[in-house]
Amino acid sequence: MIKTARLTIWLLCISFIVLLIHDASLYPQYSWSEALFTAFLRLLVPFLTICLTYLFRPGMSKRKWSSALYSLLWLFIIPYSFYNVTQVRHISELCRLAQGGFFAGYCDDLTWSILPPLVYSIGSLAVFFFCTYRLSSFMKRPYDNLFLLVVFLYSSFATVVGIYSRLDTFTMFLDFRTTIAALGSNLGNMQFWLNVFAYFVFAIVVYFSGRSLLKQMSGNVKGRSKNISQPIRSAATKNNSRLTR
Repeated sequence: MIKTARLTIWLLCISFIVLLIHDASLYPQYSWSEALFTAFLRLLVPFLTICLTYLFRPGMSKRKWSSALYSLLWLFIIPYSFYNVTQVRHISELCRLAQGGFFAGYCDDLTWSILPPLVYSIGSLAVFFFCTYRLSSFMKRPYDNLFLLVVFLYSSFATVVGIYSRLDTFTMFLDFRTTIAALGSNLGNMQFWLNVFAYFVFAIVVYFSGRSLLKQMSGNVKGRSKNISQPIRSAATKNNSRLTR
C-alpha cells in the first residue's frame, strides 16, 4: 500500500512537471501563476477520471439517482482524455517552420520542446484506455460492448467538435444555443464526419489491441508461474514420500 502511494505521488509530480513545461513553452505569454494553474487543471481532469473509474463498483449504491449521477459525471469527463490525444498537434507550433527554410535544419535547438506534448498525448491515451478497459471488466454480457462503442463514438464526436469549435462537453450539454450555433456550421461538412469516423476507428483499434496485448501478457505470466511451481511441487512430493518411508 505504501509503495503504491509513493508511486502515485511520483507519477503525479512527474506529470505536473511535464504539463508545466508543456504550457510554459506553448504559451510564453503566460505568467508563472497562470502556467501553474493551467498545468494543475490539466492534471486534475485525468486524475478525476481515473478516480471515478477506479472507485466504481457495480451495485456500489442502491440509490438509482446516485448511480445516474456517477454515470453522467463519467460521461462528462471521459472525452477530455481522448481529446488530449490531439495535443500532439502543438508540435508544429513549437517547432514552426520558418518561411523559405528547411524543417530539418530549423528545429535543432528546440528538439526538447516536442517531448512534453508527445508525453501528454500518450499519457492521455493511456488514461482513456485504462478507464474504458476497467469499465469493460464489469460487463459480462456480449451486447455490453455496444455501450463501449457508444462511448468511443461519443468521445470521437466530442473531440472533433472541440477541435473545430473549441467547445467542451460541459458547454455542449449546458449551453444549447452555443452548441447548436457551433454545430450548425459543421454538421454539413463531410470532412467533419470523416474526422469523427477516423477517431472512432482509432479508439476501437487502440482498445481492442490493448486488451488483446494485456490478455497475452497475463497468459504468459500464468504460464511462467506454472512452470516455476511444477518443479517446486514435484520436489515437495518427493520429500513427503521420503519422510513417509
